[in-house]
Amino acid sequence: MELITVIIPIYNVEKFLERCITSVINQTYKSIEILLINDGSPDNSDKIMEKYAKKDNRIKCFYKKNGGLSDARNYGLKHAKGKYVCFIDSDDYIDKNYVLKLYDSIKQNSSEIAWCDFNMVDDSGITGEIIQTEDDLWSFEMPSACNKLFLKSLFTKNEIYFPKGIWYEDLATTPRLFFIAKKVSRVNEKLYNYYNNNESITKTYSKKVMDIKECLLTVYDFYKENNIKKYDDIIEYIYLYSGILNTTFRASMSNEVSIKELKEYVFDVEEKFPNIYNNKIGKKRLDKTRKLLMILVKMRMFSFAKIIIRTKKKIFG
Repeated sequence: MELITVIIPIYNVEKFLERCITSVINQTYKSIEILLINDGSPDNSDKIMEKYAKKDNRIKCFYKKNGGLSDARNYGLKHAKGKYVCFIDSDDYIDKNYVLKLYDSIKQNSSEIAWCDFNMVDDSGITGEIIQTEDDLWSFEMPSACNKLFLKSLFTKNEIYFPKGIWYEDLATTPRLFFIAKKVSRVNEKLYNYYNNNESITKTYSKKVMDIKECLLTVYDFYKENNIKKYDDIIEYIYLYSGILNTTFRASMSNEVSIKELKEYVFDVEEKFPNIYNNKIGKKRLDKTRKLLMILVKMRMFSFAKIIIRTKKKIFG
């Protein structure tokens, strides 16, 4: 059995950590190493880590200064010995067959990345689901690294790592891995349980929402440097959905981002992609609400868009 590395970054999660670790220990695929990366957590997570390390010799505990989620994941990658690697956020947990079914999918399909669907959970249990077909996934509207098993060399040989110090790190990383993977495959089951945390980055609207700009630039530069022509429509759609629509939504919800700053970024995107509002994927995928937002941005009605977004947050969110 090939060794698979499970990387779990840890910071202020003592409430959820035992549930997460237990779900990994109980995997039906046994040839795993479990890297617990304590990212300078000030709570009692270290005690929980050591307790489980004494119970299971597959667990390795690491302690580092706080550097954020990206830094902890990269640290895990550098210490991973497995041929394949996956990332579990420490407030989430996985089905007992998560590793086995993703690994089987890779082997059966000769792929280098396999992914599955999500359950959305909170303290009361399962509250919803996220089903991603192949078309959904390749749109990168939800580019999570957490519901996937990767061939580790995709990272190491291509020097692809999560960007340190910025938010939305998956948006900067997952598309690059997909662009260079020879093949990806899907497991049509909900094997990853995503905890719906109201304090998560995706629900926070500070100046950091503009980190989307840096994430997309990382993907764009990688795309250009590697001359990946066959995904031109996809890279353009990533910029339409995340660079224009998602950024406009998040910037409009923030009191720290000016309309002038938002405008300048939108103009920069339009300069890169002159026909972005006619993107083929966008015409098929965008719902009426996002198409309306696209029209408002195109007409430079940023102030009006901000008013609508703030009054209709649930619709746009």
